[in-house]
Amino acid sequence: VAPLVGAALSRHRGALGIAGVLLAQAPAIVDAVSSPVVVDGVETVLYLDDSGSMTWQPHRLKAGRRVLGSLAPLLSGGPTRVLKFGNSPTVLSPREVAGDVSTALVEMHWDGSSGGTYLWKMIEDDVRARYRPGRGKLRLVVVTDGEDTLSPAEYNGVAGMDPMMKTLLRLGFDIEWHIVVLGEVEREARYQALAGATGGSFLSAKTFDPREPRAAAFLEAVGASGGRDRRDRQRRYERDVKSGKAERLEWYRAL
Repeated sequence: VAPLVGAALSRHRGALGIAGVLLAQAPAIVDAVSSPVVVDGVETVLYLDDSGSMTWQPHRLKAGRRVLGSLAPLLSGGPTRVLKFGNSPTVLSPREVAGDVSTALVEMHWDGSSGGTYLWKMIEDDVRARYRPGRGKLRLVVVTDGEDTLSPAEYNGVAGMDPMMKTLLRLGFDIEWHIVVLGEVEREARYQALAGATGGSFLSAKTFDPREPRAAAFLEAVGASGGRDRRDRQRRYERDVKSGKAERLEWYRAL
C-alpha cells in the first residue's frame, strides 16, 4: 500500500504538502473523535505554553523542552495526553494508554508560534469535553511563562484558576496540579498555592536542570503522585496558610 500511496502523491503537485498538513492534524482528529474517558485511575494531561513569549527569551522554550524530557519517563505506564496552548489549544499527542510520550514529535510542534495565552477556560473546557468524573484523579501538568490573557474576564489572569476549579470540583473531578513557571510571573505564589492545595508540586525557574535540588524535588513529586505523599503536601499547604506563608484559596476543602 505504501508504494502505491507514494506514487500517487508524487503524481499530484502539492499532495505531499497536503499529506504533511494531515499528518500534523492527525493527533487532534484522533482526540476529537475519541469518546470521553471516565477517570477511574490516574489520567495525565500535559499543557505546554506555546505563546509567543516563550521565544522572547531563548532559554524559556529550551528549558520547557528539558522539563518535557524529564517528565516523559515518569508518565510511562499510564494514559497521557499532550496539548500546547496559545490563542487556542492544539492536541500534540492524543490519549496514549501506555503513556509513552514521543518527546521528539511534541518538540517538533512546540515552537512558540501560537500567539497569546489562553489557559484556565481552555483547561476547564478540555477536561469537560474529554473526561468524566470517576473514582480516580486527573494529574494536570502545566509548563508556562505567563498569565492567562485571553480567557473570558472571569477566567483572566492568575485568579482565573478559581472559577475553573469551582466548576471542575462541582462536577466531581479530583485534580492534582503540577506547575512549572519559567521566568518571572506576577503573583506566582498563586500557582504554588494551586499545586499545594491539590497535593501537587510547583517549580519556578529561569532554566531547568533535573539535577538541581528544587527541580529534582518537583520531578519526584510528579513521579510519586497520589497516596500519602499527596496528603502530606496538602497538609503542608494547610500549615503554610495558617502561618501566612501561602494564600488561602476560596474553593479549597481542608483535609
